[in-house]
Amino acid sequence: MIELPKDLREMSEEQFVEVFNLLKEKTKNWTNFNEIMLLENNQFLLLIRCSLGLSQKEFGEKLNTNKQWVKELESGRRRIIHIKPAKRWTPLIEELIKDNKPSLAIGIAKWKEFKRVRHDISKPIKKNNPLVNI
Repeated sequence: MIELPKDLREMSEEQFVEVFNLLKEKTKNWTNFNEIMLLENNQFLLLIRCSLGLSQKEFGEKLNTNKQWVKELESGRRRIIHIKPAKRWTPLIEELIKDNKPSLAIGIAKWKEFKRVRHDISKPIKKNNPLVNI
């Protein structure tokens, strides 16, 4: 059994590869995504999104929602815990992965980008920030 952190955003690259392979197996080589998988762990969407090479905004648009919805699911602040909403999202996710087979190489590259941006504390302070002029 794969030992994963509670928050998948903190996965190592090795864990990313393990979860990618787990999802590839569970989806029968990316041909069958079901609502049980979504209920099992909403954060699997993070790995799927990265493996498709999509930003949160692009992924949200493909699922007829928005970046904020994706961001909240990926962070665990929002959860799909009931079968009815899971059934609403599952066909859209399944169609997306069937049409655009997730790629491990793309996923790792996007994952590294995600981790770099997420942990980058050297971002410049905006000039319009009122705290800069104190």
